[in-house]
Parts: sequence; structure tokens; C-alpha cells
Amino acid sequence: RRHRHQFRSSSPRQGAPARAARARLRARRAAAAAPSAMDGGIGWARLASLSAVAAVNDAIAPLAALLELVVLSAALSRDEDRGGPDAAEGLAAYGAVISAVTFALNIFNFVVIVNMSGVARAVGASAWAETGRRVRTAFAAAAASGALCAAVLIALEVPVYAL
Repeated sequence: RRHRHQFRSSSPRQGAPARAARARLRARRAAAAAPSAMDGGIGWARLASLSAVAAVNDAIAPLAALLELVVLSAALSRDEDRGGPDAAEGLAAYGAVISAVTFALNIFNFVVIVNMSGVARAVGASAWAETGRRVRTAFAAAAASGALCAAVLIALEVPVYAL
């Protein structure tokens, strides 16, 4: 264990390095004493607010799908009343197409996750040049995935509408 007198210098020229060493020691002690997220330092209120945001984020996609189905079923039932195709068949075709598209998009979801974790790692390390490179890579991967999915959907347009 070091004592304070060990950091004091006897000559004026050594005063600045000794002060810097004391400042580094104080910073290390303060960092060690500061609560972190790993040991419960964020608090229950902060944890609850973050959980609420995540819960709302997870609930939005199913609610949007529900609204899509409500609007589509209302439109198809009006068409069926006017002598159009059966509403149940239309909803079944819609469900099949949405399931296939969701499956295809989830395959490319790993590209987004891998790139965004790289961006988060670079931001956490304060490596700003690396962050810029990772963000550009993430944008390029997202654009390429979107273009590929769009090309597949355009190629399958006629068979899908034939359902």
C-alpha cells in the first residue's frame, strides 16, 4: 500500500510528474468505486424505463400486422359482397405471402445484427474512424440486402399474384 509521502517529490522539477501520478491514482480509485451496470448500478427506475421502451418496441410489429389484417379483411369482405373472390382465400394468400417474405427478410437480419454490433463496439471504444467505416459497411449491407429482396420479389411477382 502506498502512502501519500511516496508521491511527494523533493525537487521542484519532479513536482508535475508526481501530481500527475496522484491524479491517475485518484481517477483509478474513483472508477473502481463508481457503480456500473453490471453490479446493479443503474437502479430500478432506469431499468423499468428501458424495459418499457423495449416492450413497446416489441409490441409494435404484431399490432401493425393486426391492423393490416383488419383493413384487408374489411376490404375483401366488401369485395365478396359485390361478387368478388372469397375473403377467406384472399386472407390465406396474404398470410402465405407475408410468411414467405418475413422468412426471407429474417434470413438477412443477421447482416444487420452483425454490422450493428460492430458499430456499437466501435462507438464503445471511442474509435471514431472505425465507427465511420462500420456505419458505411452497415449502410452498404442494408442496401444490398434490400436490393436483393426487391429483385426476388419482382422476379416472383407473377407467380405470387397468380395465387
